[in-house]
Amino acid sequence: LDEGFYYGGAHLFLAILQASRPKIAGGDLGMARRHFLRARDIGQGRFLMTEVYFAQYYARKTFDRDLFVRTLRHVLEQPVDTVPELTLLNTVAHRKAAEMLAAVDEYF
Repeated sequence: LDEGFYYGGAHLFLAILQASRPKIAGGDLGMARRHFLRARDIGQGRFLMTEVYFAQYYARKTFDRDLFVRTLRHVLEQPVDTVPELTLLNTVAHRKAAEMLAAVDEYF
């Protein structure tokens, strides 16, 4: 009922759902991208897991190495403690982004 709840969490969920399913099973990468971008807009860049999931589920699925790397580097450049309630999750996002960047050659 409130698309802004928890930094656009509903849009993030729908984006992951759309990106993780194959087209034959109802997945839609265009719709996934729109939901990821809407979640990003709502969260105003404060919830870094949105970016990590965007790289993981969208950039990898579309084989866009540049987008993948650029998105994860952006995550690592952001401070984790701008929103106190997100410090733990943003710290996890930093660690996950670093792990995914280290494995970029395995993905692409």
